[in-house]
Amino acid sequence: MSIEQFSFSKTWRDAEAFPTYEPDEARVREDLQCLHDELAAYVNTQLRPAVNDAAAAVQSHGADISALEAAVAGVTLGQIPDGSLTDTKLAPGAAAGWEDVSSAITLTPAAGSAVEVSAKHYFYSRPLGIMVFLLQLWCTTEAGDVCNVEQDGYPPVELLLPSVPLNTHLSGCSACLRNGISGHALRLRISSEEALEGATVCVSGWYFCNGPEVESA
Repeated sequence: MSIEQFSFSKTWRDAEAFPTYEPDEARVREDLQCLHDELAAYVNTQLRPAVNDAAAAVQSHGADISALEAAVAGVTLGQIPDGSLTDTKLAPGAAAGWEDVSSAITLTPAAGSAVEVSAKHYFYSRPLGIMVFLLQLWCTTEAGDVCNVEQDGYPPVELLLPSVPLNTHLSGCSACLRNGISGHALRLRISSEEALEGATVCVSGWYFCNGPEVESA
């Protein structure tokens, strides 16, 4: 609502509007009161409605203002406000969560290695720079020998921890990761003290890397 500029209809400097001498008492009182009445009418018809409209608008947006105040109060430099990390933010694929990249990784037995991949699960955390994985392999090897599996499809730009002792469920069997060769990203080496004839070997572990240069589709 726009407010019109106020001005009096006449001024006491005008001798014709307000003569120096007026013998009629009623007229004198009317002259003294008229400018006050004009100002009162302006306040009641212009200022008061505008102020009331503004107050009503503020009241109607009270909830929005309260929400904004709460949001501003929750901004704490260098800290994580209580309750700000919700399950949604930590869900798989969220900014602070883990990405399931299993489908983007290919495991291929190296030349001369008798091994099949029964199951694979890979999860990558961008904020932490960690890849966590769990593999189920079907292996055949001589005692004291090794079989190798090449990892491709989701290579790290740089493997920051190239060889990590991994967990295996089979006694006498061990596994580790190394940088890949012949163009492969990584190589998983599985060794056994005893001969394995189609034995199931479960391997799990993690390693640091700075993520893929280009993500696989």
